[in-house]
Amino acid sequence: MFSEQLPVVDDLEALSKAFCSRLEAMASEPRAKGKVDRQVLIDVVMSLCQVRLTTLRCLAELVNRKPDTLRDQYLKTLYRQRQLNLAFPKTPNHERQAYTTDKLSTP
Repeated sequence: MFSEQLPVVDDLEALSKAFCSRLEAMASEPRAKGKVDRQVLIDVVMSLCQVRLTTLRCLAELVNRKPDTLRDQYLKTLYRQRQLNLAFPKTPNHERQAYTTDKLSTP
């Protein structure tokens, strides 16, 4: 499992209930509403990515959005603006790609 190598949120079911509840609380507004202000969703994504590396699938589940929409409309822009970093910057389409606000040193 990827989480064993790096502190990654890659499966919400594998998290402790307390930690998962904390993440869900952080994402409560977009999670509960169908439409929120763009900046609200950006702020939530940024705060979730400060906690740990987080995969697209988990981010999408936490904010109740489709993965492709989240990636295309938010994550790609945040990455290009250097607000988010990739776990595997040399392989952007890596199957285990995850996002963080911190720079990572990768082998």
